[in-house]
Amino acid sequence: MSTTREVIALQFGNYSNYIGTHWWNIQESSFSYNPEDAPSEINHDVLYREGVNLNKQVTYTPRLLLVDLDGSLKHLPREGELYGNSVKRATDDSAGDPLKKIKEDLEDLSTDVEIVQQPQADKHDFQKDLENPVVDIQEQNYNLADNVETWTDYLYARYHPRTVNIINEYKYDTEKQTFDTFSSGVQLWKTEQFEYDFCDKIRQYVEECDYMQGTQVLFDCFNGYTGLATECMEYLNDEYSKAIFAIPVYSPRNTLFENAGASEKLYNLLFNSYVSYIIFKNIIPN
Repeated sequence: MSTTREVIALQFGNYSNYIGTHWWNIQESSFSYNPEDAPSEINHDVLYREGVNLNKQVTYTPRLLLVDLDGSLKHLPREGELYGNSVKRATDDSAGDPLKKIKEDLEDLSTDVEIVQQPQADKHDFQKDLENPVVDIQEQNYNLADNVETWTDYLYARYHPRTVNIINEYKYDTEKQTFDTFSSGVQLWKTEQFEYDFCDKIRQYVEECDYMQGTQVLFDCFNGYTGLATECMEYLNDEYSKAIFAIPVYSPRNTLFENAGASEKLYNLLFNSYVSYIIFKNIIPN
């Protein structure tokens, strides 16, 4: 029987997902697929889980749940790229064009139906090269510091279908925070998406573990994710009573808030941070 003490990772917020993407890319870069190599000193089973996709292929994905706003994924399907069959990613000609089939079916209807097709997001060159077995990405210079729009542009790791959780109530904006207050996060936690669905995903991860040691929580500490993350940590403490490694992060960018002027901006930043620290100080023992 395995004696691995598993950890469940949680990421709340766009900046946290930027950091988390680097973290998971680093983890995967340390994997060795050569059976002749010496055993690694790192036990990747602590943060990773083994599974099987619909094609009966064995997968090895982070034991992770992440949260971001609608519009932040660009090309990445919400169900990830190892499981599921996204319409926009269908490339097998033998399977036909699903959208074309829908249009043909609608032509038989007596009423007029307008189809509004969202333009497909452009893929970063790094992502295109990952799909091209001829290209050696180690030899390329992608200049990621200057031409990345969101964290999915440089994501190398592949996620489980339950990993990505999108908040549909707020739109992702590169210039300003639309999900901007602590109370917004608290209210969002009380919705069905988080109080039931998100908690059920946590439960599924927990039930897969043999000796779960705790959770690793990375969260934006300057916007609405403060309220969402602290509510989640209270839930984890009440439900599982395991160790919580909380990592609040601040974006170095000049943060603008959609519902606040210049004078209210500093207040929002201070209030969001202060309340989150007060709450999780009582959750996480010294």
